[in-house]
Amino acid sequence: MLLAGLFCLQLTMHAAPLTSPVKEMAPVRANDRAIAHFSANYQGAQNVSWYTLSNENIYCISHKGDTINRVFYDKHGFWKYTLLSYPGNDLPRSVKEMVTDYFKCYRVTSVTEVRAHNIEPVYVVNIENDDNIKVIRVIGDDIDVQQDMEKM
Repeated sequence: MLLAGLFCLQLTMHAAPLTSPVKEMAPVRANDRAIAHFSANYQGAQNVSWYTLSNENIYCISHKGDTINRVFYDKHGFWKYTLLSYPGNDLPRSVKEMVTDYFKCYRVTSVTEVRAHNIEPVYVVNIENDDNIKVIRVIGDDIDVQQDMEKM
């Protein structure tokens, strides 16, 4: 009987869990997560304003030089996309050359750049000449005319 007891004792000594207990972590608030992302990715931003929409999504507007950043987060504070608006002179050179080669005699006046997860940037570019204003979309090597207006 003594041997049976020792045998059972030996089995229970090896039944202890092999992993350490899980530490409880305080949940991260959505605003804190969004602010941390913004601070890490938009250094030098000025005039920063935060807003919460009726659907609890969060967005931030800021300025850096001539660029206006609008950064959008979901209701959990995870980044969704960014809209950057800036003058035509700040359009990346390769995109600007492609646009001006395609639309001769037009000048780039303003740009809205869309950045999101796992897609290349999308550029919504306003161009004009003496007679027309066009809004075009540039994605990679593709150019699409979104609007074409005649000046009066």
